[in-house]
Amino acid sequence: MAPSDDARDDERRASSSSSSSSSRPNDAVEPGRTLTCVVQADDRVGTEAFEQSHYGRLTASNRALCERDPTCAYELDGSNGMREYPPFWRKVFAVKRILESGRGCARAVWVDTDAALHGERVTCDENTAGACEVKTMPVSEVVGELFGPRADFFFSRDPPPWYSSMCAGVWGVKNTPKGREILREWVKSYPSELWSLDGALGHWKCHDPDTGDACQYAGAMYEQGAFTAHVLPTYREQGVLREVPSCAINAPCESRLEASLRGAAACHFAGYYDPAKFVASSRADVVLGTRSPSSRDVANANATLGGTSLVACVHGVERQLGFIDSVEVHAIVFASVALACVAVGFNTLRGERSGRRGERGYNAVDEPVPTI
Repeated sequence: MAPSDDARDDERRASSSSSSSSSRPNDAVEPGRTLTCVVQADDRVGTEAFEQSHYGRLTASNRALCERDPTCAYELDGSNGMREYPPFWRKVFAVKRILESGRGCARAVWVDTDAALHGERVTCDENTAGACEVKTMPVSEVVGELFGPRADFFFSRDPPPWYSSMCAGVWGVKNTPKGREILREWVKSYPSELWSLDGALGHWKCHDPDTGDACQYAGAMYEQGAFTAHVLPTYREQGVLREVPSCAINAPCESRLEASLRGAAACHFAGYYDPAKFVASSRADVVLGTRSPSSRDVANANATLGGTSLVACVHGVERQLGFIDSVEVHAIVFASVALACVAVGFNTLRGERSGRRGERGYNAVDEPVPTI
């Protein structure tokens, strides 16, 4: 499926990306202005195969969104950093480094290269019958909502069918004393002595000395499991962590319209779902034909997509996978839209499974992706 005009524009804006690049539209950031740093890394950056892949286009979209926001700085590390750390752990060290770099990052957001930030929302005013709006939000505003008023760190759980208490596809941390403390604790839990790189194969391996076998995927030796084991217990009760719904930042999206209707701040395809339809889709205002659609137009769009909401996204995936009995689903108030994330996600987004829980090479940032 060919990318939309919007996606092509994003690719052209990011066409200058090299093995390691950064973008900060306004170098002279005004005193007191919040600078949001979006961080990504992939050592395939700059290769034709990557740039023309869906993942390259998702990366270009992230860069373009950040470049439109004068309070956003974009950092894409395409160096051979995978040989320094396993891809699972590289992200934690990359974010820690940028907060300490002196670039003026007041907060940083990690985004896997199989994920895309999304700043468009379709909202309707309950007090004004029939009045809706397609709103475009700058990256800093989207990220600000995710942190909320007090949190120093935001994250979500894995979306179904996975079960980790923390999904490391998209997460963010503030450059505050507490935020840096959280990152230090996370980094300290990296068991470097258990990880080794097979240079010939380009694969990182983790050896569990207790079992003599490979470490459990997403267990305590991986960044997600380490966060759950060492960070959550210490900081959850301090009120500095904010858990947001997985459908807000770490679930796949059918299209940009679907993401806008359910208020997704990011779409994460987890190396498992096919992002082709999302990459090729147009903005919500283009699909709806206006930035001021009527409530009927929005209702019709929702009906076409199966009815979308954050709750529906969660229950839709769970029902499809048998996690919720169909009788229980009918008892839920949101049952009329329960297939949202599946009807517009699971069935149409799932491509050929790429072994999400399998071994990863050093050229994969987080979830393994099909060979490109």
